[in-house]
Amino acid sequence: MAEHPLFNARAFCGILALSFSVAFNASAGGASDSLNPTAPRLGDAPRAPADVTSLPTGEGRFAASALSVDTTDRTAVAQFYRLYKAANLVPSDWSGSVAGCDAGSTGSDYKEATRQQINFFRAMAGVPADVSWDSSFSAKAQLAALIMSANGSLSHTPPTNWLCYSADGATAAGHSNLALGNAGPYAVKGYMDDTGTNNAVVGHRRWVLYPQTKLMGTGDVTNAPNGGNDTNALWVQDGNFGGPRPQDVRDDFVAWPPPGFVPYDLVPARWSLSYPGAVFSAASVSVTRDGQSVPVRLEPAGTGNIGENTLVWVVDNRDTASPSVLAKPQTDTTYQVAITGVTVGGASRMFSYSVTVFDADPNAPGIAFVPAQPNLTPDPDRSVIVNVTGLSGTIAGIHTSWSGSTKPVDVGFASSTSLKLTGLAAGSATVTVTDSGGNMAELAISVGSQTSASDWQISGRADGTAEAMTLVADVLPASLDDGNSGAFYVGAQLPDGSLYLNNGQTWVPYTGSTIPAHSTGTLAQRSFPVFVGLDVRGLSGTQVLVGYGTDASDLVNNGKYRSVYTVP
Repeated sequence: MAEHPLFNARAFCGILALSFSVAFNASAGGASDSLNPTAPRLGDAPRAPADVTSLPTGEGRFAASALSVDTTDRTAVAQFYRLYKAANLVPSDWSGSVAGCDAGSTGSDYKEATRQQINFFRAMAGVPADVSWDSSFSAKAQLAALIMSANGSLSHTPPTNWLCYSADGATAAGHSNLALGNAGPYAVKGYMDDTGTNNAVVGHRRWVLYPQTKLMGTGDVTNAPNGGNDTNALWVQDGNFGGPRPQDVRDDFVAWPPPGFVPYDLVPARWSLSYPGAVFSAASVSVTRDGQSVPVRLEPAGTGNIGENTLVWVVDNRDTASPSVLAKPQTDTTYQVAITGVTVGGASRMFSYSVTVFDADPNAPGIAFVPAQPNLTPDPDRSVIVNVTGLSGTIAGIHTSWSGSTKPVDVGFASSTSLKLTGLAAGSATVTVTDSGGNMAELAISVGSQTSASDWQISGRADGTAEAMTLVADVLPASLDDGNSGAFYVGAQLPDGSLYLNNGQTWVPYTGSTIPAHSTGTLAQRSFPVFVGLDVRGLSGTQVLVGYGTDASDLVNNGKYRSVYTVP
């Protein structure tokens, strides 16, 4: 079979990898600073309903295969951690409008990534990690997320005069964890951290890890225009509340962080241990780190009716008011936890276990930007979204500097993990990003003097395990193409030379005729999943290509494609 020029291997010999430049240093001139207005925050956790008989108990629309991991195996946890990282790559493809009170929907891949994140944490904690989505829960949670986004506030009982109010959305709010400033998989991590002065009882975490739960639902608003906020509503209560506790709770108790090896960036300020029916009023906690005692502060006991009874404490005087990341350990660090004075069923009970904190991804780069070197033109109608990856937490603030008196670029927040750049005038600037863990990185920006047909950029982001790999494509069309009708294309060339194209539904062999499009529509900056959770074992050496064009001829004749990933 003749090889199509789109997949001509020789065409890739001159492709250069995009890199993040930190070499630019602006001379004296203008500067501006901004703190993140979308910094994540949580309200109170929802209370358990008095009656769950009307809620479903069985499998949801999307049956979940259970995740599991042996937390005593350092290598296994490090590999499992890739699933956590991969879930954060997937774009939401939210279709709604806050201004129009249109809740819209998110893509099925985004919902799946959010479900995967929930089950990742449940597997780490040793509770059944097979939560499924209930389509009715998710539909109502989507309405709840819209309400919270439109009003920039959180309530489990939103008043009827709130913007975009709906009865179904209010119902979902009463059954859901709610987050503002975060959505999807990032919100799940926020619930596990459970920061804020109002969350001493870690109620959001307790709902995520409640052993009996089988069904949840998710609603998300992301990159919302017209004053909306990134928001998540995670319906966490099903008809299994109060039912028999599963026999396969790994450690009998449910702790976070759990016994065994735990990646350092998953260790929150508040630690917790849950046990059904336990009385913790006289409990005490002692913690040592590599054999040395560390300060421990018990959080005030909260009321029940939230998951299982839980004891909460703070290790080493960490700040609990806002999200923070534990410092990266230079070597594996073991914490020994001993809890005494607990009463269960009238009998005294103690708990003792160890947590070994480690760097599960020591070779991961620091903060990076996608696109790595955005090319802008002075055009107030064309903005470029830059995803900031490798963050410890979220973006805390940005500092923009440039030479001369003319400001070349406007920099704002698209979300808690992305920037919105708009070219104002020809010139150069540097944006310094600081994350909530205190890390900093610089992004060099150039604004050209005129529009160009060659300022397009295509790249890919991959993470996961060989059994479940996720790949996201990032496409920034040329400024002259922006706004025109066109299509995006995805292909794969196997080591044996066989070619496959993705038509947006499935992979089909290329037969030398029409090149099917992955998607069509207006050409604009897009991030989209090429595959989510794909088993790539046996595909070593396969090259994935992504491109765009006003049509297939434009794609091929003008070489608007890149090799974005090669299966290792």
